[in-house]
Amino acid sequence: MSEHTCDVLVVGSGFGGSLMAMVLAKLGFRSLVVERGNHPRFALGESSTPLANLVLEQLATTYDIPELLPCCQYGTWKRDRPELVCGLKRGFSYFEHQAHQPFRVLSDRSNQLLVAASNSEEDADTHWLRSDFDQYLVSLLPSRGVQLLDRVNVDSLEHIAPQYSGTCWTLRGTRCDEPLTLHARFMIDASGSDGFLARHLALPSSLGDLKTYSRGLFSHFHGVHSWQSILAAGGNDTSDHTFPCNAAALHHVFKGGWMYLLEFENGVTSAGFSLDPRLHPQPSSMSPEEEWRQWLNRFPSIAEQFADAEPIAPAPGNIVRTGRLQRFVSQAADTDWALLPTTAGIIDALHSSGNAHTLYGIERLGRAFSQYGNTLRFHAALHEYAETTACEIKFIDELVAGCYKHFERFPKMVLASMCYFVAAHSLEGLRRSGLAADTGFLRATDRAFRKRIRKARFLIDQQENTSRDVTAAVATLLAPDNSAGFLNADRRNNYPYQAE
Repeated sequence: MSEHTCDVLVVGSGFGGSLMAMVLAKLGFRSLVVERGNHPRFALGESSTPLANLVLEQLATTYDIPELLPCCQYGTWKRDRPELVCGLKRGFSYFEHQAHQPFRVLSDRSNQLLVAASNSEEDADTHWLRSDFDQYLVSLLPSRGVQLLDRVNVDSLEHIAPQYSGTCWTLRGTRCDEPLTLHARFMIDASGSDGFLARHLALPSSLGDLKTYSRGLFSHFHGVHSWQSILAAGGNDTSDHTFPCNAAALHHVFKGGWMYLLEFENGVTSAGFSLDPRLHPQPSSMSPEEEWRQWLNRFPSIAEQFADAEPIAPAPGNIVRTGRLQRFVSQAADTDWALLPTTAGIIDALHSSGNAHTLYGIERLGRAFSQYGNTLRFHAALHEYAETTACEIKFIDELVAGCYKHFERFPKMVLASMCYFVAAHSLEGLRRSGLAADTGFLRATDRAFRKRIRKARFLIDQQENTSRDVTAAVATLLAPDNSAGFLNADRRNNYPYQAE
């Protein structure tokens, strides 16, 4: 039998769990990572953002993990970590599709939206091929004094109140058919959708509080044609695009859902549909592969993009279909445990907020553990972490649900998206100037800012049509935070990057 004792047990060895364990080790804690599977493995959550890069860079600097610094921008990644597969992400692009009609760019550009997130490839964001990126972080664990136990099957988890025992947690199971016992004073759940601690502690779900409602249909593919080439073949003018529209988090938008595409430089494309099941219920008589083909057939230009595509992962030839994507456990921490943000709750991949939110949670927990020697301060920091995480998940939900509501009216969806981009870009500026400590992810805890966002969303929802007057009114509401010039009608939905 194998038996181990640690200060902090981290469940899950994805990038969040591995990075969290390294942060704790730098703070002087004996951290151990336990993992059900092993690496390399398929995972979603693949798109970085300027905010994610900023926080990753800060974590790498603060906690002395220089191996991560090249991964904070596309240029340095390609020069210093060429063995790790990534994809170039210059920004966000959105295109409106009508069922059974080929896509054509309208003369006024009202059926497309491009938002640049960088000025060049050198300082661009990246798509992370998670099988490579996660395995890379796992490879750093031994040099940081962190032990990883993979291929662990958990049989039981015992929790003892800390005032009665120095060891709060005892996990029993097997590893490679050998009995295993783990003891820890604190536990962090980085298991994502597995929801390890929520299940074992029977934490109540707050899913009913969320407004976003979507299900997933996805895979990794070989042979997907670039959207830029499809546009050109259809005679569409892209000369005014501020960046190649497929070098992005690419969104195909339609009534009741959207499709994402993320291109990697090894010829793999991550793609999937997020569908509102109230409008597009799961067909009981279709396999996931049959439903996938049905969706492609509904949109001719997307079908053309996938004419030669073959699904390859997580299993060759297979499409993954999920139930409702949203999760929400409103209590994200207590005196001797915590959930990383995307384990506590996930909304939707729209706008790529997940990885940045995970990194925000790691940063906040790192600050909390720096107070560990003072019990009152540590517990207060954990309480604040739990409250802030719940507030952030609800705010992400508001922003995403506001877009879903208007997918069938693309100009209104564009206005709703501006609420997210103003939040993200203004927070980026606050972080660069050192003023963002108390505003939360996407400024979720900034009450005055959220009030302005809600007023803007109310105005968008109430207006039947989107006119210059409505756009101007929303722009006025968001003006105190909109240094990037979003909502400028003269830009025709094509926004270059404006650094703070």
